[in-house]
Amino acid sequence: MPTLVDYDARSLRAQMKRADRSGARRVLILGDDEIARGEVTVKDMESGEQAAVARADVVRRMSG
Repeated sequence: MPTLVDYDARSLRAQMKRADRSGARRVLILGDDEIARGEVTVKDMESGEQAAVARADVVRRMSG
């Protein structure tokens, strides 16, 4: 699974634009709020739908 990690101090909006331009199908968002909840936000770039997924379930969710 090709992966692009963005460590730059850019806004989330700018990072989403970069992901869209790169052709990413899904984006994983892991910020302070997600870390505190033990979750990762998974966003489908085509439909725009996003869901909170337990960190333990991310690999299964991404491969399915």
